[in-house]
Amino acid sequence: AQHGSLIRAILSAVAGVLCGMAPYFAAAQIILGLLSGNQEFSFYLTWCAVALVGFLLRATLYSLALSQSHKATFAILKSIREKVLEKLPKMPLGTILDTSSGQMKQIIVDQVESMERPLAHLLPEMTANVLGPVCILIYLFVLDWRMALLSLVSIPVGMAFMMAVMAGYGKQYEGSVKTTQAMNSAIVEYIGGIEVIKAFGQSRTSYAKFVSAAKEGADCFIDWMRGSLFGQVAGMAILPSTLLGILPVGCLLSMHGTLSAETFLAVIVLSFGVMQPLITAFSYTDDIVQVKTIVDEVADVLSGEDMQRPERAEKLPADNAVELKDVRFAYHDKEVLHGVNLHIAPGTVNALVGPSGSGKSTIARLIASLWDVKDGAIELGGVDIRTLPLAECTKRIAYVSQDNYLFDLSVMDNIRMGRKGATDAEVIDAAKKCGCHAFIHNVAAERRSCFRTENVGQVVWVHVDFLGDGGAAQFRIGKMRTDIVLDDADRV
Repeated sequence: AQHGSLIRAILSAVAGVLCGMAPYFAAAQIILGLLSGNQEFSFYLTWCAVALVGFLLRATLYSLALSQSHKATFAILKSIREKVLEKLPKMPLGTILDTSSGQMKQIIVDQVESMERPLAHLLPEMTANVLGPVCILIYLFVLDWRMALLSLVSIPVGMAFMMAVMAGYGKQYEGSVKTTQAMNSAIVEYIGGIEVIKAFGQSRTSYAKFVSAAKEGADCFIDWMRGSLFGQVAGMAILPSTLLGILPVGCLLSMHGTLSAETFLAVIVLSFGVMQPLITAFSYTDDIVQVKTIVDEVADVLSGEDMQRPERAEKLPADNAVELKDVRFAYHDKEVLHGVNLHIAPGTVNALVGPSGSGKSTIARLIASLWDVKDGAIELGGVDIRTLPLAECTKRIAYVSQDNYLFDLSVMDNIRMGRKGATDAEVIDAAKKCGCHAFIHNVAAERRSCFRTENVGQVVWVHVDFLGDGGAAQFRIGKMRTDIVLDDADRV
């Protein structure tokens, strides 16, 4: 959808480059006029005006190109993030849990954001910085093909050093991404578990893990930069040195009368506009490698296996009965459920009791369609839940996990997430039915300055920060539908 904007950005950049050549040509004409003894003021004024108009047009078209490419880029980044966030709910919970929250945050936030520079600047700027020197070189060949070739002498030498630096760039950048992901994971784990760390006096051990990850990340970048420093410095010093070939050979040719002074000076002036833009264009090669690595990371998420569910249900459940038939499930290669059979009648309260690790939470998650069974079947109202769309399952089955997460919104908005179109009255009614209305009302009375008071719905405008862990779990039931699955129900 953004192809048109990117193409317009490239065309604007190309037009700007062509206009940007005007000052170089004007400077050459002025030098030739001075050397030939031209004393007409209008001649120099005309070429100065040409240079000024070309400069202004280049600046205007370049700004237009950047504006168009940035708008297209931000739309692309938005689309990428939306696709990733749309993908995650369709994937099995185990697949998501295998990826640390720090790594997922880096992919969705940091790495996608880092694509802004190459996407927004690469096309217009690289186009301008490559096409400009090409136009100048063509003009140099028109003036004198020998001097044009001499202006390119520094390229193979400088490029040899730069290519040596780039030889292992892809591997080095990939390694830096992995160490950064590991550091992000350690940071998130340390901050997220700080309460447990303090309670059990494990701050030294946990902090050491974080320090180790940070040091490993720093060492990775230091080793990378140390190994590429000499080649990069040598390449950057040699590449722009176009006069190394032009001056000695040009002087020799001029002394022998095979090169006019006017052409010699014009070549010197124009040669300054060849290498610096090419160096700038060359600097985008690392951005291309970065984009490839980031695209691969995003593609790994988007290509992840979805839970196999149909778009439409051929048969809807007859009631709310839940039945497990010879259910088997494994975390990777370790089977944790071995042929479980269970029947839960509608309208009843049932409890699964057992030691930690016996599979209680796994059964709850399977019923809630957070995973799919490996063998056997789970039926809802006589229908295999794998034949129901995920939206139909979440509409009929509610799940309260051990870790109660509330969004940074009002209680009203958190409950409404169960049904986006619910009115305030319906949300309040749901809060009453799940037994958390009175609790929220008491919190509202204590925190009267911290919630809205414009109508009778004030009791559900308390901010979630004021809800305790048990209160949060209880209030979350207000979002629920028909069957309610409570994991670690003593928190409710």
